[in-house]
Amino acid sequence: MNVDLNNLELSCGDQRIERVDVVKFLGLHMDENLNWSSHLKKIYTKLSKNLYLLRNVKKSIPNWAMKMLYYAYFHSHITYGLALWGPMCLKRDLKRITILQKKALRCIENTKYNSPTCPILKKHMILKIDDCIDLELSKMALKVSKTALPSPILDLFKVGTDYHNYNTRNRHNPVVAKHKSAIYNKSFLCKCPMLLSNLNDELKNCKTIHSFAKKFKEIQINKYRN
Repeated sequence: MNVDLNNLELSCGDQRIERVDVVKFLGLHMDENLNWSSHLKKIYTKLSKNLYLLRNVKKSIPNWAMKMLYYAYFHSHITYGLALWGPMCLKRDLKRITILQKKALRCIENTKYNSPTCPILKKHMILKIDDCIDLELSKMALKVSKTALPSPILDLFKVGTDYHNYNTRNRHNPVVAKHKSAIYNKSFLCKCPMLLSNLNDELKNCKTIHSFAKKFKEIQINKYRN
């Protein structure tokens, strides 16, 4: 049976649920296509305003203070909800945010507009946005394997015990479920298990999420080239 989604009406009791293009929930702007373009536009606007602030104070305060401002006014906005929107957003939207990050990094060191940012990233141990996404997804995957997330979130994932009863070491690790949806294939439900399976033994053997994040950051930053 084919359903006309354009004319579909939903209700809760006697209350009709209005259809909207974008809805804001806990600070995240979710659009009907789930490509997070609306959310990325909001982030871009916030970061543009905060970049103006960094540019105005970069000659007045030391590097360590600029780094604190970066984390307060840039990193906090970039990483909020990153595991949700990071793997699903459009490349062009993410590129715009990446350009703003590079401009903010140059403010930390008060360098020229076209100077390379990798030395700044390495000096201050700051990850590129793509690596921030992988870090957040990997941390989520590890938390799933340790059952260290609320039950409603854990229930979204398929784990090894959903497919077998063998008492293996990785039985609680999230696995990629068979799914034909393109949205699922781009979501954290698919990306988390894939990233976890590709981690090297050094990272998998980290005892805590904090030690994992620290080691992950060291490994990725050592790969940066000018």
